[in-house]
Amino acid sequence: MTGQGTTPPGGGGQIDIFRWLWRSYARTALVPLVLVELVLVGAYLLTHNYMAGANISLLREQARNRLAELVDGQASRIGEKLDTVHVETEIFRRATENVFTADSEPAPAESARYALSADGVYYTPKDDGGAALFYSTATAVGETERRKAWKTAALDPLMRNIRQASPLVMQIYLNTFDSMNRIYPFFDVLKQYPSNMVIPEFNFYYEADAARNPERNTVWTEVYLDPAGQGWMASCIAPVYTGDFLQGVVGLDVTVEVFVKQVLDLQIPWGGYALLVSRDGGIMAMPPAAEVALGLSELTSHHYSEAIRREELKPDAFNIRKHPLLQDIARDISSSGATGVSEIEISGKQLAAWSTIPQTGWTLLAIVPEKNIYAESDALATRFRNIGLLMITGLVIFYLAFFLFLYSRARAMAHVLGKPLGELNAIAEDIGRGNYQQTAPQTPVLELQRTAQQIVNMGKVLGQSNESLREARDAAEQANASRSSFISQMTHELRTPMNAIIGFAQLLELDRDRLDPEHREFVEHIHGSAKRLLGLLNRVIEVARSGKVPTSENHESMLAGVQAVPARPAPAAARESAAVAAPPKAPAAAGPEAGSPEHAEKVRTLLAEVQLLLRSHSFSSVSRFRSLQQLLKDHPEAAAIAAIGKLIEEMRFREALDQLQALPLEHTTGAKE
Repeated sequence: MTGQGTTPPGGGGQIDIFRWLWRSYARTALVPLVLVELVLVGAYLLTHNYMAGANISLLREQARNRLAELVDGQASRIGEKLDTVHVETEIFRRATENVFTADSEPAPAESARYALSADGVYYTPKDDGGAALFYSTATAVGETERRKAWKTAALDPLMRNIRQASPLVMQIYLNTFDSMNRIYPFFDVLKQYPSNMVIPEFNFYYEADAARNPERNTVWTEVYLDPAGQGWMASCIAPVYTGDFLQGVVGLDVTVEVFVKQVLDLQIPWGGYALLVSRDGGIMAMPPAAEVALGLSELTSHHYSEAIRREELKPDAFNIRKHPLLQDIARDISSSGATGVSEIEISGKQLAAWSTIPQTGWTLLAIVPEKNIYAESDALATRFRNIGLLMITGLVIFYLAFFLFLYSRARAMAHVLGKPLGELNAIAEDIGRGNYQQTAPQTPVLELQRTAQQIVNMGKVLGQSNESLREARDAAEQANASRSSFISQMTHELRTPMNAIIGFAQLLELDRDRLDPEHREFVEHIHGSAKRLLGLLNRVIEVARSGKVPTSENHESMLAGVQAVPARPAPAAARESAAVAAPPKAPAAAGPEAGSPEHAEKVRTLLAEVQLLLRSHSFSSVSRFRSLQQLLKDHPEAAAIAAIGKLIEEMRFREALDQLQALPLEHTTGAKE
C-alpha cells in the first residue's frame, strides 16, 4: 500500500487514498456543511442585529419617552405646588389693593406699635404677633407715610394665615414704591436692613413693575439673596395698583432650600438628577449629585456679616447659558420649546429631558447617564450578542469535533481500502514476476473482494496462456529448425541441378561452331532460361529464409521470370550429355511418325509440360533429369512420350517434398549451396 505522505510514481498530481478520501470528505461534507452553517450563522447574526437594533431602538425610544413623561409629570406636580403659592399671592394682592383703596381709619392702638429710630427709620420695635414694618430713610416719613403704615396693618391677619397654611412660603411681604416694607413673620428690621435701603432697586420689586410686567401678572423672580436674612430664595410677586399708579408689590418668598427639597423629592430613575432652571437660565435648585457633576456648590444659606445693601443674584456659574457643560442643552431648550429630550456630554454621554412649568416659566431639567437609561437595552443587546457568540462557539466546537471525526473516519477508510489495494498491488507484482498462482485477500468491501478474485483468476488464466505460448514457442522453434533444415536441403537439391544445367549449356555454347543454327538457338534458350530460373530460385529461397511475404511488385517480377522460360523442346545438344542408363525401351506404340511435324509438336508439348512442372513445383534429382534427356534421345516415338508422362508423375512436388524431408539431417546440413 502506498504510504501516507508519499507520492506514488507517475506524476505529482497523484495522491494517496487517505488524502483522496480526506479531500472528498472536505469537498462533499465538511465544506458544504460549513458553508451552510456560515450562511445560517450569518442569517442569524443579521436577523439578530436587525431585531436587536429594532428592540434596542424601541427600548431607547421608550426610555426617552418615559424620561420625558417623567419630567413632564414632575414639572406638573411642582407647578401644582407653585400654583398654590401663585393663588395665595393673587389673594394677597387683591387684599392689598382693597386696603389702599378703602377709606378706613386704623385702630388707635395701632399707632403705638411703631417708633422712629435715631437715624430716621420708621419701624416696629417689638413683636406682638403681627408683621414687622420697615420704612427706609430713603423716604422722609411724615404723617401720610405713617398713616399708610398703620393702614396696611390690616393685612397682618391674612399674612399670618397664608404663612401658616402654606409649607412652601417662608415669608410674605408688601413693598411700596417709597421703600416701605411690611413683612411677616416678625424680625428685627433695624439689625437686618440698612437704614437707607431703596427697595424698588431689588428684583423682588422691579420684576413686577410696569416696565417689566406691563400685563400686571403674578410672576416669579430669579433667585436672589434675601435682605431679610432667609438666604437664597425666589419670590412670587404681584403688582398692586390704584388705578394706573403702582402702589407697591406684594410677594411670597420660597427659599432655595425648599426648592432643593422639592427637587430631591423627585423620583428620577436610572441614577439621574434634576435641576430647576429659571426663565433666564439660572439654576434655582440642584441636588448634591448635580453639584458633583457640574462642579458647583448650591447656595442655600448665607452668613449675613453685614446688611444686604444691593441686589445680589446667583453667580454666572449657576446659569446654564454660561456654564460650559450646559450651554448645548441651554441652546436645545431655547430652540425646542417647552419639552424635549437631547443628548449632552457631562463626564460621559448623558440624556437630558426638560419640561417647562407653565405657572412660572421655569424649566425642570432631568439629566440621566445614558448608560443607565439604556442599560436594559444594552443588556438585551449583550444577551443577544452572547447568544450569538455561544452559538458560534458551539458551532466551532462541533465542527472541530466533526473535523476530527471525519479525519479519523478517513484514516480508517483509507486503511480498510488501502490494505487490500496494497495486497492487490503485491499480487499483481507477483503475477508480473511469473507467480501466477495467488490467493485472494479477504476484505469487507464487496467490490474489492470481487476485484481481488478477478485478479487471481486472471493470474491463473495468464499462467495457462503463458504455458500454451511456451509450448507454441517451442513448437515454432522446432518448426523453424525444420524449415531451416528444409531450406538447406532444398538449396542443395535445387541449385545443384540448376548449376549442372547451366554448366552443360555453357559447354554446348563452347562448341557452338559445331552446332547448326537451330541447335544453337536451343542452347541459348536453355542457358537463358536456366539462369532466370536460378535467379527466381534464389529469390524464393531468400523469402523463405527471411519469412517475409513478397510484395505484389516482387510477386509480379517472379511471375514474369517464370513466364519468360520459353516453351521449346530441348536442344539436340542436351541429348549429347553424359550417358545414364536408360530404362528399358517401351514397346512401340502407334503414333506420329518420327520426324514428322505432328511428332515434333507432341514432343515440344511434353517438354513444355516438363518445364512448367519445374517452374511450378521443384527440381528432381540430376539423374532423373538426365534420364529424361536420354529418354528423349533414344525414344523419340510414342514409347518416349509414355515414359515422359510417367516421369512427370514421378516428379510431382509432393513426392519430391516427401523425399526431401525424408533425407537424413546430416545430409541436408552438409550439402553445399
